[in-house]
Amino acid sequence: MEIVTSAGATYAPDWESIAALNKKLLEVSKAVGYIEKDGKNPHFKYSYQSYEAVAQAVRNALNENGLSFTLAAESLKADGNTRIVTLEGTFTDVDTGAMRMVTWIGEGQDNQDKGTAKAITAAVKYGLMRMLLVSDKENVDPDSSGKIKQHWSQDADLVNQFYAHADKNLELDQQQVDDWLGDFGDYSTGNVALKHLNERLANLKRNMKRLKEEAKEEGGPGSLNRPLSPEMVKKRVLSLVEEILERDPTTAGEPATGLRGGAIGSLGMLFDVPGKRVAQGFKDVARHKILMFFFGRQSSKAMTAAQCHAINRWATDKVNDKYLANEFAVMEAKAIIEGEE
Repeated sequence: MEIVTSAGATYAPDWESIAALNKKLLEVSKAVGYIEKDGKNPHFKYSYQSYEAVAQAVRNALNENGLSFTLAAESLKADGNTRIVTLEGTFTDVDTGAMRMVTWIGEGQDNQDKGTAKAITAAVKYGLMRMLLVSDKENVDPDSSGKIKQHWSQDADLVNQFYAHADKNLELDQQQVDDWLGDFGDYSTGNVALKHLNERLANLKRNMKRLKEEAKEEGGPGSLNRPLSPEMVKKRVLSLVEEILERDPTTAGEPATGLRGGAIGSLGMLFDVPGKRVAQGFKDVARHKILMFFFGRQSSKAMTAAQCHAINRWATDKVNDKYLANEFAVMEAKAIIEGEE
């Protein structure tokens, strides 16, 4: 018999075989549980779960439960030094022959010949982790509401200040603030995460001060109405493009490599979560959606110099010779992505 859904296809001789396959996959998920971050990136100073650690944990759990796993490449797309691969994976119950087939994508970038290998590695690693609900820490409480002040007791005044600010200026309720604060790493490493929290809240304060100054200059409170709706953000970014073109018509042409790379990095910062590893594939897809929404093309190679400058001005702030994500742009980008799904 055959069952096909948007999540994949299942082939089995009977319902009992399907039930047995589902039970084994559940046991695999239980056996893997969570995987510690064993890899270190010394340049960007973050930890991550290596492909080797994920593959070993999943392989051991599959073997223990009588399941095999095979892979086949369905398609490969190339865009400059970027490779996007679509893989089909098959879980097979060695006792009954029942099979579960699933597909997912991976993206890799390399200036030499490793782009395809990186795309396949990313697809396998993150595909298995998402399908089996593998996390990077044990016993995570999914309901952070009401617990934030306890976890951030080292700086309760700062948290209370953000609650008040969010309620008054950002139209966010306490649950939404809890969700936002809950993204800042493992609570057990609060000292590390608190540094990021202080930095981002300080940047938010700078944004509010700048917006108030702009509002005074313009004679009204209009500039304070951020975060903006997706359509208003698009209008603002396109207005920035026109302003830049008017000032320098040569920006209608192709940007320098560094300028394009800076714009890509600016968009990536909007989806960084301090204390956590955000999959590069997710950030790439999010970038494509934002570029398509703004300019009608998802490839960063199609961007003009003026568009790159506009993206940088919208997405980031320069503070003490360091570029940080604009907190309003973070919220606006999230709304754009949710609207495009």
